Amino acid sequence: MRQDTPEVIFKTPDDNWGPITSIVAAGDGFIFLATNRSVYALQGTMAISVIYNSGGQLRLHGDVLYVLDTTRHLILNA
Repeated sequence: MRQDTPEVIFKTPDDNWGPITSIVAAGDGFIFLATNRSVYALQGTMAISVIYNSGGQLRLHGDVLYVLDTTRHLILNA
């Protein structure tokens, strides 16, 4: 863990993103973050949508990313 001040590694581009509801880090350097509407893969300062129109709580088990979408009553894997 770094001992100096925290560093911002990502900022949502606008308020339409909604709040970030969950975040998990994968062993390959990717960070996955979710809003209530989408799931994004973040590497460095770039984020891309990997699941659109579904979001919520994230869990990572091995190489499988699970998304619990309580709004749509779904569990997805990616």
